[in-house]
Amino acid sequence: MRILFLIFILSFLLCIPVFSQEAVKIDEFTNTTCDDYWSRTSFLYTDLNRNLEAKAYIFVYQGKLTKLVYDKKGNLKRTDYVSPPKNEANELIGYFERDAAFKDIPTDKVTFVEGGFREKFTVEFWIVPVGANPPKPTPTLEKVKQRKPVRHPFGYCGEL
Repeated sequence: MRILFLIFILSFLLCIPVFSQEAVKIDEFTNTTCDDYWSRTSFLYTDLNRNLEAKAYIFVYQGKLTKLVYDKKGNLKRTDYVSPPKNEANELIGYFERDAAFKDIPTDKVTFVEGGFREKFTVEFWIVPVGANPPKPTPTLEKVKQRKPVRHPFGYCGEL
């Protein structure tokens, strides 16, 4: 009788769905090349397609941009950090939105968030399973010094 009772309890516990799933940060990076942005979003959407019920969150934080300085021979001389143009985070979010539309990702599957300010320009990709609480932005600064906005005549990353 005890064995039957234990089997019943065990089978009951195995049938209860697990609601303690959490959002998972799958990538974090600073400003990079357009090809790298495209490649990273492709990996994000591949992960998203593995779990049809999950959602993705993309956080973009405004901050200093990395500027690589090369010598005359093309060798990396140093890395500088420059103030970002105003609205650079929104520009990149616009690029990510157009990229998602191009890759036929449903608009309800991805949430784009301007996360505030950090020391360096940062992008985070999160996967949020069903039942998990969505992540919240984690800015580390109240604001950063910004320069005049940059107009991208062909769109962010030169897409047409």
